[in-house]
Amino acid sequence: MKIRKGFVSNSSSSSFVIELKNGELGDGIRTAFTLPKKHPLYEFSDGIIEFIINNVTWDEEEKNYYASFWDQGGDAVEMALSGIDIHYEDDNIKITHYGR
Repeated sequence: MKIRKGFVSNSSSSSFVIELKNGELGDGIRTAFTLPKKHPLYEFSDGIIEFIINNVTWDEEEKNYYASFWDQGGDAVEMALSGIDIHYEDDNIKITHYGR
């Protein structure tokens, strides 16, 4: 919890470990997050994908990518991702959610 002059803010963050099994990070993220064209949020999927790709960090020790999103980061995509419990796995990528 953070206390700021006169009001209280309950902030939270979500972290994800992204393990690449095969291929490129961008291809794996696109596979995990591309929505069907008929999905009502389809138009937003490219923005979500690019945001994730641009905000991951390589962890040399663990040999995985790591992403952390904060619900009060100021970016709508980041705020949405901080509240989603994402667990995804296929032959190329595994995304595991930690936090909240």
